[in-house]
Amino acid sequence: MSALASAYYQLHEARPGLTPEPTALEIGVQQTRTAAAKLTITNKGYSAAQGVRVQLLTREGVALPAWVRHHGDPRA
Repeated sequence: MSALASAYYQLHEARPGLTPEPTALEIGVQQTRTAAAKLTITNKGYSAAQGVRVQLLTREGVALPAWVRHHGDPRA
């Protein structure tokens, strides 16, 4: 006796899936002092991430003041 089974599937284009850890940073700093925090971005997708750019924004989506810098910032 034999049996047949059907399987239906869809294939999708592989895409990168960038995940930040932590998802938000809050850092306080006094004048003339420095502060640092670490943000790790991991690609959990199925394709290489190319041309990735990082921008730090406030919760409202506004750019940070010019004196705030992140490591690797071209302004630094």
